[in-house]
Amino acid sequence: MKLSKIMHILNVLVGFAGIVTATVAVLGSDGIVRGLTREHLLLCSGVLMLIAIWLAVNTVHHVMLEKTGEVI
Repeated sequence: MKLSKIMHILNVLVGFAGIVTATVAVLGSDGIVRGLTREHLLLCSGVLMLIAIWLAVNTVHHVMLEKTGEVI
């Protein structure tokens, strides 16, 4: 499997985890999980979204490199 395909799958999974985390934080009551507050869940979802964006940029970069044959 190509590296760009693996990064794309990770991008989708991490992005989905960020959306689920944000939804749980907004719709759930405070103290949903012991030790995790609403603010903590929102910060975690923000970090997950940043990771998903970073993976998306890397995926596009690797697809461009694969088209020119620069990536093995």
